[in-house]
Amino acid sequence: KVGIIAGGLVVLLIIFSILRGLLGGGNNMTPYIGIMQDQQALIHLLANAQEQKDLSAQNEEFVATAKLSLVSGRSTISQYIQSNGQEIDPKQLGIKISASTDSQLTAAAEATTFNKTFREVMAEKLATYSNDLQQLYNQTSGTKGKAILSDLYDEAELLQKQLKQ
Repeated sequence: KVGIIAGGLVVLLIIFSILRGLLGGGNNMTPYIGIMQDQQALIHLLANAQEQKDLSAQNEEFVATAKLSLVSGRSTISQYIQSNGQEIDPKQLGIKISASTDSQLTAAAEATTFNKTFREVMAEKLATYSNDLQQLYNQTSGTKGKAILSDLYDEAELLQKQLKQ
């Protein structure tokens, strides 16, 4: 029940984020691409987790919720960047995907410790993502950009809470 409630809250925050995202803007979009890179790295980890045969039910719920939240957030940021006249090079988005993290999770799967290791890695990566969102929020002056970043930060915090349960 807690997972369903947390998932529902994330979905509501996503909808709220999209609605609030219609209100303002900024000019320097490069830091926003950095946020998209964080999101892409997290989505990559979630996709790999979905392929695990012995993924725990708790991790399955987290993966589904997190993937929905992050894909939606990436779409919101992408639309914001493009509405401010900047193109996004898809090759740039994979820059923060870590081969060493992939190797760590592969080794954990072989050692049957994937679920625990996945949660630890995701906690670390979500904390970095939240920090990046907060730093960019503090540097942003446009109301639309601030609203998007605030909503994404709230979603990331909810994901961290879900992960700790």
